[in-house]
Formats: sequence, structure tokens, C-alpha cells
Amino acid sequence: MKRLKSKHFAKIITLFLVLILLRGDVYSIPWKNDGKIVETCTTMYSGGDYDRMIRLAEEILNDESELIPSVRAGLLILLAVVYEKKGENNISEERMRELKNILDRGDVDEVPALPGIDLESLSAYEIVFEESPMFKYKDPTEVSKMIEENVVYAPRKSIEQKQVERKKKKLPWLLVIGAVLVVGTAAVIILTAGKDHGPVIPEIEWVKIPAGEFLMGDNFYEGDSDELPVHAVYLDEYYISKCEITYRQYNAYRKDTDQPEIPTTMRVNSPFLPITNVSWNDAVQFCRWLSSKTGQNIQLPTEAQWEKAARGTGQLRFPWGNSPADCGKAAMYGCGMHSEMPSSFYETGKYVEGQSPYGVFEMAGNAIEWVRDWYDPNYYNHSPQDNPTGPGSGIYRVARGGGIASSGNELRSANRIFYRPEYYAVDVGFRIVKID
Repeated sequence: MKRLKSKHFAKIITLFLVLILLRGDVYSIPWKNDGKIVETCTTMYSGGDYDRMIRLAEEILNDESELIPSVRAGLLILLAVVYEKKGENNISEERMRELKNILDRGDVDEVPALPGIDLESLSAYEIVFEESPMFKYKDPTEVSKMIEENVVYAPRKSIEQKQVERKKKKLPWLLVIGAVLVVGTAAVIILTAGKDHGPVIPEIEWVKIPAGEFLMGDNFYEGDSDELPVHAVYLDEYYISKCEITYRQYNAYRKDTDQPEIPTTMRVNSPFLPITNVSWNDAVQFCRWLSSKTGQNIQLPTEAQWEKAARGTGQLRFPWGNSPADCGKAAMYGCGMHSEMPSSFYETGKYVEGQSPYGVFEMAGNAIEWVRDWYDPNYYNHSPQDNPTGPGSGIYRVARGGGIASSGNELRSANRIFYRPEYYAVDVGFRIVKID
């Protein structure tokens, strides 16, 4: 074949460049039009790098007119949250209105669920959406679906080959299986004869919190206004679970109430990981079930009970003291965030350096924890001094402790978080209290 002459080659290059100029969508930056940009900005948000996240997200939104709508929606959610945290509520409302326009046009049916972010808790959401459920979150991919999509199948064998192999293997395996079934059945009958087959009650390790007074609220003046004023609270004696409720403990309740057990979706498939993806309503049902099985008064902790167990009577910034958060203290607020988020969870009760003055584990990081109270930003102004239990009603329930997607500042023991009672997320779990 003859070589192309240089002038012909030049003509081809010129034609290609003309096509690029005529059609701007011939070339684009691929990573800006998939989920990686949202993942990158989410990591910046989780690490508290708000200004850098704003610059990157705004640049992408302004420069990329052909962004996939779901990517644009994710960036708008992050910007609305960060602007409101910085006190720039007008800009937050603008970004929320842009999100509403995308939904109203039908560009997306589902909004991506971002870890640690509850849109319904934003003031901008209430103003723009007016409490109307205008969208639904995109559900996470089921594990079975992921396996089905990624499984690699071996080449098919012929029917004749399968029949020959089956004949060779069938008889020995039938004999082995039959023997195992006979011996196993006999053993089960002998070991379980005459025993009570009632439900297995999960074992809870309790920590006693003595009666007395402590100062509640942000004595370092580094949080939001809803953490003020610092006020004296007296609490009667109570017991709090040493660790967060685990998959093993929660699934005992699910099994006894004829509900399917919840498998862990983490890469470390341990029953001692904290149960997450449970709503406030789910946590309360667990407490009622355990109370009925044990005859004890078991509830979610109040805000005051949780905060005293976390920081003691010394008004500590974190459970371990006033030093900054780090992964060695089991404050898994950012560790592992560059890999899959579930890999950042850890088994309960292992990190001694991160325990509270009373010896309670995981009160900063790992899973955000539901507490009993309704949320009122001004409740500390009129809270009763003795055994406060929160407002009589409200829209949101309080959560405490920060999780794997929280910033270091959000792990402070005085920090208040709030969600709707039906809300659930990958980093939200709970612990319980017992009152004699």
C-alpha cells in the first residue's frame, strides 16, 4: 500500500480540527462528567475543606454546560450545605432553587444520596421545597446486584462432559453427605433435648453513670448557637451501653420479630460492627423489644445523658480529652475516606485511647448515634435543671457523636445534629441506656 503523502495527511488533520471547532462535544474532560467529581467534592466536604470544595464545584458548574444532570444535582447539594454552614444562606437558597429546577424539568428522577448529608435538615430546603417531598434519594446498589454484574463465568462444558463428570462424583458425595446428615441430626437431637428454644437475648455490657451535676453545652465557644448557653444539669444515676449496638445484637431483635436479618455490607463482614442504616423509629422499636424481653426500662439516651457519658463532669472537648481528633483514638471521621466508605467502620470496643472518662467507647466517630430528644435550637435557654428530656414535640430528632463522614469539629461532645425520625443513613446508628 502506498504511503500517504504529507499534504494528504495535513488535509486530514485540518479536517479533523474543523470538526472539533464545529462540534464542541467531540472532546470533553471525562472525569468531570461522572461520579468522581462528586466523590472528590464529598471527600473535601467531609474533611472540612469547604473553600476548596466551593471553588472546584463552582468551576465545574460554570464551565461544563453539558454536565450529566445527576452530577450537577450532587454538586448543587454539596454547595447548598456548605454555603449554609458558612452562614451564606442566600447563596445556599440559590443552589437549592437550581436543584429544584432540575427536578421540576424531570432531568433526574432520583437525587444521589450523599453520606452524612440530610437535605431536609437545611433551612434552604424548607424555604425552597416548603416541606414538600419533591424528590427521592437514589437507593444504593444491592450487594447481590453488584455480584451479579461483576461475576466472571467459566466457558461452558458440553452436556456429554457434564454427564461423565457427574457419574464419577455423584456416588461418593452422596455417601458423605448422607453420613453427615445422620450424625448431625443425632447430635442436634441429643444436645437440644429438653432445652428451652426461646429467643436469644443480646448481651449488653453496661457502664454505670453516677448521679450528679455537670455543665452541658459548648464551653469552648467553637460550635453553633444551639449549643449555648452552657448550663448546669443534674441527672439521676443510669447505665449506658459500653458500645454502640452491633449487627449481632440488632439482628437478635429482627429474628425474634420475624423480620429478615440485616447483613453487613462492609468489606469486614463482622457481627461486631455498629448497626447503621437504622432510623430513630427503628432504634425505639429495638428498645421496646429489649425492655419487654428483659423486664428492664431500656430507652435511647437523652441528650443530657449522652453528653455526660461522653465528656464527664470536666467539660472535655472530646471523650478522650481536649486534644484534636485522630484515628488512633477510634475517631474514624476521615480515615479510609479515599477508599469505600464502609471500610472505615471498625468493630466496637477496641480502641481504649478513645474512651470517655467513664469508660464508654465510640462516642466520637464510627456511627452517629440517635438520642431520645426532639430538636429545638433554643432549648438550652429554658431547659429544666433536673433530668431534662427535651421538648415535648418537634420535627427533628437529635443525634450525637459524629460519624465516619463527619469533620473533626463535628466530633465534639457538645455538637448537636438533627434529622427527621424516619431518616436513615450509612453512618447513623445508636446506643441505649438502662434506668433502674
